Amino acid sequence: MSPWTQILFGMLLIALSVGFHAAFLILAMRPFRHFVLSLNPRSRETVEIVVMVIMVSSQGLAILAECVIWAVGFQLVGAISDFWEALYFVLVTITTLGFGDIILGEEHRLLAGLCALAGWLIIGMTTAVVIEILRRFVEDEVLP
Repeated sequence: MSPWTQILFGMLLIALSVGFHAAFLILAMRPFRHFVLSLNPRSRETVEIVVMVIMVSSQGLAILAECVIWAVGFQLVGAISDFWEALYFVLVTITTLGFGDIILGEEHRLLAGLCALAGWLIIGMTTAVVIEILRRFVEDEVLP
């Protein structure tokens, strides 16, 4: 792949993964307040713990789905032929661990960098949502 093709394809994958994450966050947040209000807990702390566990776990699943998008992308361009190896590579790259045990050819290296950029964007969005939920708990905006 030429450098420009890698950049264009990488930006398409970033748009797909970040778009998926944004849609997931919006769709997950809509029923969120109704769910919290339906819990009828004995303590406020119990609700806060349950809400945080559900939100962080569901966002983890969303990130895993986005890794699948990237893994399929790496397969489509012939960078990594095995899906599970591609998924492993994406998980290591998107979290910016970068073990270095799988090294892409020169014709796909820019794409790997864009995968890491997508990880920064997605993890940043996730962090912002978690902090916003905590802020709302502190300011009593989630529970009446």
